[in-house]
Amino acid sequence: MAMTPENTFPTANDFFPPFSEHEMQSRRERVRAGMAEKGLDCLLVWGAIGFGTAAGQINLSWLSNYASIGSSYLVFPIEGTPALVLATPSHIRNARALTSGLDLRGGTSPLDQMLDRLRELQPKRIGLVGPYAGMAGVTLPHSHYLAVQAALPLASLEDVTHWYGDFQLIKSDEEIALMRRAGKLGDDIYIDVLAATKPGVTDAALRRIIAHRCIDAGATHPFSHVGSFATADPEDCYPDFYPTHTPIHTGDVLQTELCVGFGNYWNKIWATWFCGKPPQQYLELMALARETHDRVIGTLRAGLPCAEIDRLTEPLVARGLVPQLPLVVGWSAMNHGPMAGAAVGSRWYDKAQVFKGAAFEARQTLTIVVWLNVPGTKVGVWLGTSGVVAEGGFELFNARSSVSLHVA
Repeated sequence: MAMTPENTFPTANDFFPPFSEHEMQSRRERVRAGMAEKGLDCLLVWGAIGFGTAAGQINLSWLSNYASIGSSYLVFPIEGTPALVLATPSHIRNARALTSGLDLRGGTSPLDQMLDRLRELQPKRIGLVGPYAGMAGVTLPHSHYLAVQAALPLASLEDVTHWYGDFQLIKSDEEIALMRRAGKLGDDIYIDVLAATKPGVTDAALRRIIAHRCIDAGATHPFSHVGSFATADPEDCYPDFYPTHTPIHTGDVLQTELCVGFGNYWNKIWATWFCGKPPQQYLELMALARETHDRVIGTLRAGLPCAEIDRLTEPLVARGLVPQLPLVVGWSAMNHGPMAGAAVGSRWYDKAQVFKGAAFEARQTLTIVVWLNVPGTKVGVWLGTSGVVAEGGFELFNARSSVSLHVA
């Protein structure tokens, strides 16, 4: 069944930030202008993949500010009302309260509802958009792809996921304001985690602090790794995605990839800290990581070629240390472009070459991370924060103390 869009002012909630009508209309207008240039009559966006307590479905929710449980579809014509097809018809009332300007549909089969809308439109060229930029080459389930082909045998289907993702790279004032809030929340939560770090406390207990704080703040946390390892013989330098009930001991190194925010807009802090005084080897790695982190932030600005960040890996490589991740990665709702500072010999080097000739632009949001480990060992640290590119530099969303040396 089809629902005529009635709502104008989305209701406040803890899951989808109620963006203004101007914000949502601006997004839709920019995409339609791009569709006209590309010769597309319609976009078919598949919403899938949730992340922790966040609804996910990043590409779909960017144009709809909603995501159905399981999966959903957005049929976005170059003219006319976009149709959001929900997997659970009973959720239409809730979706109506949280969205605006959408034709909300649901039935016994979301696939049938999606095909019905496409038959109504009869588009000649359909752009297929996958769930998010990190799922390269995935647009929609194969059986659904075949069903679209059968329903519209004269239509051409084209994967435009990366093209679509580019519309999300330059952030609006409302998006940046959300990410500033997320940065403050991340800093506050990290302070609580540090305060709770002591012998006998478990990794899982630290993770629960993150969950509780997010609930209280009406925030989401797609993931928040926490892990502790003995500095004398570390098992790894990458924390657990699902923290265990492993107790912390004096002499441990701890790490978190702390990711919290609002809706699908997340701040990320990559933190390493210690329970008890760390060995000299760790102190030296921390100092080097902090120095590199500060150098990256001092270098970033609008117009800077991505290749300039690559040069900042050279002093690390000269010491025999290869950063495990690029020093800079586009970040807001999971990883996206640009990517820079991937060292020669690292597994990210080839992927980063795509951006070799690009330059950073104002309002791009990034995460900066320096992840170093001693070759042939599991001794390692990472430090990182998030922020936004400005004309004259880089605005951090996090306090610089987030990457300082902390000893519990």
